[in-house]
Amino acid sequence: MIKPRNLASGLSAIIVAISFTLIPPLVVALLYDEYFTVPSFVVPMIVALCTGLLAYKRVGPPIKLTIVEAMVISSLGWLLAPALGSIPYIVVLKMDFLDAYFEAFSSWTATGMTVIPVLESVPKSVLFWRALGAWIGGAGVILLTTLLFLSREGIIAWRMYVAEAREERIAPTTRSTVKYIWSIYAFYTALCALLLTLAGLDPFDAVCHAFTCLSTCGSSTRTDNIGAFNNIAAEVVLMIFMIFGATRFSLHYKLLTGDVKSFVTDPELRTFIFVLVVSSAIVSLDLVLHSGLGIGEALRMGFFHAISVGTTAGFTIKDLTLFPPLSKLVLLVLMFIGGCSNSTAGGIKIWRLVTLSKLSKQEIDKIFLPTTVRKALRLGKVVLDEHEVLRSASFFFMYLSFAFVATTIMVFFEGDFLGCLSGVLSAMASVGPFYMSPLTLSPISKIVLMVSMWVGRLELIPIFVLLSPQLWRAKR
Repeated sequence: MIKPRNLASGLSAIIVAISFTLIPPLVVALLYDEYFTVPSFVVPMIVALCTGLLAYKRVGPPIKLTIVEAMVISSLGWLLAPALGSIPYIVVLKMDFLDAYFEAFSSWTATGMTVIPVLESVPKSVLFWRALGAWIGGAGVILLTTLLFLSREGIIAWRMYVAEAREERIAPTTRSTVKYIWSIYAFYTALCALLLTLAGLDPFDAVCHAFTCLSTCGSSTRTDNIGAFNNIAAEVVLMIFMIFGATRFSLHYKLLTGDVKSFVTDPELRTFIFVLVVSSAIVSLDLVLHSGLGIGEALRMGFFHAISVGTTAGFTIKDLTLFPPLSKLVLLVLMFIGGCSNSTAGGIKIWRLVTLSKLSKQEIDKIFLPTTVRKALRLGKVVLDEHEVLRSASFFFMYLSFAFVATTIMVFFEGDFLGCLSGVLSAMASVGPFYMSPLTLSPISKIVLMVSMWVGRLELIPIFVLLSPQLWRAKR
């Protein structure tokens, strides 16, 4: 079922693609005279580049790649990327392998959890590497590899594209779709960085936060995250671009090409905005009633954190553990829901929840209709077929099942149910903050959270394919 040539070809292409990403932090190290960090970028870059190119040259591009092979390559590729990405943390920050891998995994999956206690003491080149990893991971490691290497044959490019939990085309070809995604992504990132600079942030901080905003990662250059800046203008900019990051790339394409009507009338986006506004209002009211905050400050805290968690970005002004119980519950639900489909956001996704809610309503309506009448399930102008609805339902079940198992394991080692549940949901949805400190977690709990990030980033199916006994029986 799996051809070794295709597996080697795909993984070697990923290694080469990752090696190129080590160049920008190397430039930052030279700009800020951080020469002691240079080897931590140069050595893995050369080793990865030479190894990947030799392997790719030997085996050549993949031939007749199947969707199963694409999913296996994608799953393993997402383990390789943080392995290479962890080297600067090990060399420069002297972190042990598990913590370094956790930090890199959190960055590349755009989750934003950190086990670095004081970020202000970290060299700028490493902070930039952390933000860049999130930016690349937000769009997709496989997406980058597809653009660089695997896009010559349309069907191969499409299968690699699908294997990274994407399905929507923007252009007729996969290569054009990938190009448009990266172009839109880069444009919004540059615009966000410019506006953050105008809002008063240092250019370095502005670029790093733009990277982690559009990727909906939420990691910061400061230990106190966005709260360290105490800058309302910057918070407004971040809220706007967090929503952009959690919105479908196809909608951005329509907006940027002048089709504003399709953008503002999209049912998924309108539902998403409605959820964010209602959640923000509830959290704000709860903060006024139970935290003693004034209306202005409560609105600031409520809207920023609800949007931040709802888009799965995870920026914070204030420690979420200090929020009252109702606010914690609302934010926990937002972690579960996530953003829009085919965006950088994680979670169940608005599209699936709207689909399942309409399915539930249809089942009730059937009781009042003759048995011979069949009513189509619509989402806006789109008629959903049974296969798509079943996929949404099965994904929902698998998502809940994995969250239950992961939380149970984590509770065994940590003892705090709410903290563990929030940690697993946060990791699966690539949110970042949760109701415990990552610094105090046991090694097993860190592994559970990394697996949750991995499963959530690829939306379960590729991981389950990789771990399926059927796959390995077929291989034997």
